Amino acid sequence: MINRIYSLFALFLVQISLAQGSGDTNISMYGNIAPHLDRKENYFSVATYFRVDNGKNDVFSIAPYICLSSDVNEQLDFQLWLTSKYATGDLVDGFSIGDVSFIGTYHFTNSFLKDDKDQTIDFGLISSISGGKGLKKDYGNSYAAYPMEYQSTLGTIDLFLGYTFKNRKINFSLGYQQPLTSKNQNNFYPRYFELGDFNTNYPPSNEMKRSGNIYSRIGYNVLKESNLIFNIGATTFYKFKNDQFYDANTYPYGYELGYNEVDDTKGLALNGVLQFNYRFYKNAEVSIYAGVPLLERKESIDGLSRSFFVTPGFLWNF
Repeated sequence: MINRIYSLFALFLVQISLAQGSGDTNISMYGNIAPHLDRKENYFSVATYFRVDNGKNDVFSIAPYICLSSDVNEQLDFQLWLTSKYATGDLVDGFSIGDVSFIGTYHFTNSFLKDDKDQTIDFGLISSISGGKGLKKDYGNSYAAYPMEYQSTLGTIDLFLGYTFKNRKINFSLGYQQPLTSKNQNNFYPRYFELGDFNTNYPPSNEMKRSGNIYSRIGYNVLKESNLIFNIGATTFYKFKNDQFYDANTYPYGYELGYNEVDDTKGLALNGVLQFNYRFYKNAEVSIYAGVPLLERKESIDGLSRSFFVTPGFLWNF
């Protein structure tokens, strides 16, 4: 069994050097979507996570998250998330606050299920604090935001709703995420940072609009004990429409005044993921959630393209 685990880690290390693209808005960690160890009734927990990833332009980031979790009764759980991000790259080094998210999980009644199964409805509201402009240059009454790859949030208020099924061996989630606000407050143009009128590494993202997307996560428990889970699987994110940015300056390379679609920003992003949770004390556990892209969208202005991510975490139950 240990040799199998080592082999899977080695496969992930190989994949890191082969691909780019993620598309994950952190939703695969929320609610009952992520595999986790069994919890006692009337629990309250505090968790901290530190997501480490590398973007397509070698923008390296460390993203600290805090999550408060509690159950209301046997059927209803809630989470409150606060995210942030430190990003460093060729344009800027800086820290910004990201989203505050309220997540709910409704468990189907046990009379409908066997003891080794769990079905839930996952729902939530993800609200941006900085609007996609947490890292910016200030010019008195105006500002110039850095590209979305440096930002800690997509800059909108999003609603998501989905279904999750779990038993001792597999987990499966399927749902939909929809921006409720039409645009963010990022106003990045390449020319603001002396990158020319058009830059293929950093395309414009002024007042970016993005469509809803379908998400899924499927996994298999290679190992599951009362205090240990090792799970491998995949996440997918399918975006229905191309992202758009608002051109207020009539760029010379084919865009027109007003909103313009950026070709090839819609479609499927696929990631291979693994999760490891270990309860080393009755009230404390550590975790690692990691992933590498297997299929990417051709273009991206939302800053979600990554060559890898690793998210260690620590959780304490009260």
